[in-house]
Amino acid sequence: MSDLSNDGETPTERLNAIVDQGLCIGGGLCQSVAGKNRVRVTRTSNGYLTPVVEGELDHATVDRIYAVCPGTRVEGLPARLVETDTRHDNVWGPWRRIVRAWAADPEVRFEGSTGGALTALAAYLLASKRVDFILHVKTSTSEPSFGEATLSFTEANVFEAAGSRYGPAAPLLDIGEALDRNQPFAFIAKPCDIGALRNYAQQDDRVDRLVRYWLTMVCGGYGTPRGTDAFFRRSAIDPEAVTGLRYRGRGCPGPTRVETADSVQEFHYIDYWGEDETTWALPPRCKMCRDGIGEAPANTASATRGAAS
Repeated sequence: MSDLSNDGETPTERLNAIVDQGLCIGGGLCQSVAGKNRVRVTRTSNGYLTPVVEGELDHATVDRIYAVCPGTRVEGLPARLVETDTRHDNVWGPWRRIVRAWAADPEVRFEGSTGGALTALAAYLLASKRVDFILHVKTSTSEPSFGEATLSFTEANVFEAAGSRYGPAAPLLDIGEALDRNQPFAFIAKPCDIGALRNYAQQDDRVDRLVRYWLTMVCGGYGTPRGTDAFFRRSAIDPEAVTGLRYRGRGCPGPTRVETADSVQEFHYIDYWGEDETTWALPPRCKMCRDGIGEAPANTASATRGAAS
């Protein structure tokens, strides 16, 4: 676990240590905590979304970042939120009901990545007025292999963002602005992002009040920028020429679809990842993840503070 004491290091050195030790997921919460005038999460020379110090940073702010960053702490669902009839599993964590489900709408089921369940749930939450909007990730408008945070207010908005995103994404980059709306919403993101927002709830009491639903997928890690570029080159595609990338969907898992100005090519899902897990290119933080489902068991928490959905 990363130490909160400064040991003579500057605030910038302490923040950079999270990145240098391979613990950063680029989720963007550090920018929200510090303010973009002091810390900005941006794509750096390593290809990832990484925090860069822009202004004067102090130890108190870095302490707050360390307290919420899923690279420095993973814990389970807070005890105060665990219902008395909750069961516990050493792998799956706290659970109340396990079901097998998929989207009833065949178009949503086809367009989504794994039966369209998250897309269908998000659409239902909006249609039933249980929430006013969904905070989730869609294809980046500037980096085709990346994802970017978006707010969806209609079922059509949700549908437009269907499909897995295996590139870097920062869904918590502007979480303060989402909370400032003072409207109930649902959050859909990777398990580590769920955990980060759970951590942040201890610093901002609006989180527990406004985030009504926490939805995540079973996560096996996301693709590295270098690994994605290698896939392009294996496929005789110039990475700089790519204008659109769909990792999966339109079937289960569906094809990996690459668009350039001159062509549209579809590949088998295995062509992107490789024949087996030994060929997967994953960020360092994903290789040490103890919570791939957003429900880390509290009794196994240690170096990072996990999640709940």
